[in-house]
Parts: sequence; structure tokens; C-alpha cells
Amino acid sequence: LAHLPGELADGRDPTDEMGRVKELVEAHGLELYAIHSHQVPRERIIHGQPGREEELANWAKVIRAIGAVGVPATATTFYAIGHFRTEATTGRGGATYSTWDFEEYSKDPPKFPGLELSEKRLWENMAWWAERIVPVAEEAGCQGQALLAPPSVEGWHQGADWLDTGTLVERVNFASQQIGDPAKPGVQARIDRIGADTARSGTPEGRIDAGLDQIGAVTVDEKTLKVLVDFVAQNAGASDDGDRKRIAEALQMVASTQEFQRS
Repeated sequence: LAHLPGELADGRDPTDEMGRVKELVEAHGLELYAIHSHQVPRERIIHGQPGREEELANWAKVIRAIGAVGVPATATTFYAIGHFRTEATTGRGGATYSTWDFEEYSKDPPKFPGLELSEKRLWENMAWWAERIVPVAEEAGCQGQALLAPPSVEGWHQGADWLDTGTLVERVNFASQQIGDPAKPGVQARIDRIGADTARSGTPEGRIDAGLDQIGAVTVDEKTLKVLVDFVAQNAGASDDGDRKRIAEALQMVASTQEFQRS
């Protein structure tokens, strides 16, 4: 997933720039599956104001460009007054967590004069936009999940409901292939950071702790942690190219854990 740069959402045809974004991602051994279009102007569409036709035309240009360069999906958000957040908190490895605390927020909620919008009107405006933009996305081959069209009457699956033997094996194989390839620049950078973390990389426990941070600040239970530490301890070696390969193998193991797969 890449985010559409704001300067490409000004009404021009961004096909060439989209192609360069895709080439940049692929140069790092990755595949670009979606370009998030949240910076494409949509305020007049959301509020049903004059000028929404011009915004719609801009959206069509962006979606056609995304499809033209072979990216299969885009995404956006459709809200009247933005996201609600409270003060960020700090998690594992110093990572900053986007935080929502309703009790804290309620102490002094911000005001949004002139942006009030009823639920009914918001849905009407979204339907107006979807009825016109979905056919463009279908024609461009850039749709992803169809709007308001769950796969069955049950609605969309959430949490771990998507897990079954096939999807889990496919996901594990994909993660292991991508994260365990030391030829990829992103993997090389992770290996370098783990190796440079001398305070932790000298022991199996420390190396796994550093690896969990590098893979995305993942927290695993004690049983999983023991398996990971035992794997590193059994494959300890000299600090050479072979050691870099062992670090990559340890990252593969982390990517295969149930905690990573369900995160």
C-alpha cells in the first residue's frame, strides 16, 4: 500500500507519476497492491456542495491512472470532519500508537462549525459518489472491495474469521518469502539494524527481541517465544554472511508465528 502524494491530486493526469511510484516500490522487491487516495479532494462530494462534479472528475482521473499502471486497488475514507484521536501513547520498541480514549476526548471535544452533516445526508452523498465512481473503477480494473457489497448476507468477516488452512498457509508462505530474502533492500536494512544492536543481538533472547521490533513491534506469548529463542540458539554461528542468513531465517520464523499472522 502506498499513499497518493497530495501534489498528484490537483486535477492533472497523474498516470506517469503513478508509474514511477510503482517502479520505486518494485525496485525494493515489493509489489504495489493499492494506492490510497485519501488526499484526493472530496469535501464538496461529502457535503453535497456545488463543485462536487469537478471533484468527481478528478477522482476519475486518479482511478484511471491507478488502473493504467497495473495497480489493482485503491482506497479512501468518507467522513465529514476527519478522524477522532486523543494523545498518542508509546508501545513496544518505542513505537507510537494512534490512540482513542472516549472518556478523555469527552472532557473537551472540538467543535466543527459549518461542517455538521446528518447521517442520512452523509449516506446520500456517498451513494451519489459511489454510483458514479464505481463504474469508472470497474472499467479501469482498479476496484478492490466493492462498496456496500459484502460477499454474503452475513456481511464482511472480521478478526480471525478469514483464517482457514488455505489462507493461512498462503499468508505464511508469502511472508516467509518476502521477509526471509536477504537480497531485498528492506530485509537487508532490518538485518543491519539487528546486527548493529549489540546490546541485544549477542544472545538468542536479545536477537529475537530485536527481530520482533524490526518485524513490526509484535508481541508473542511465552510458548512462541521459547520456540523462537530455541531456533536461534540451535543455529548460532559466526558473524559473517552465514550469520546474516541466520538472522533472515529468524525473521522468517517470526513472520510465521500466529501472533504475527493475526496482528
